[in-house]
Amino acid sequence: MINFVGFKSTSIPIEHSERSEGSSSYNFKNLIKLAIDIVLANSDKPMKLTIKAGLIISASSLVVGIYTVIKFINGDIIVE
Repeated sequence: MINFVGFKSTSIPIEHSERSEGSSSYNFKNLIKLAIDIVLANSDKPMKLTIKAGLIISASSLVVGIYTVIKFINGDIIVE
């Protein structure tokens, strides 16, 4: 988030040691939920993908609608 605002940032290399006791309480399901939360909170890609998918669906619907109207005008579709 610091980079989005424009402040200068740096990194500090850290060596992590192994866990001394027990094991992590996170299972695979919790790790997936955490990853999804992080992607949605720190990225605009999901929003961009949703907008692009909506535009593609709208354009496809418009093409099919125009095709159907043309077929109706030509008499290929009969409404009783």
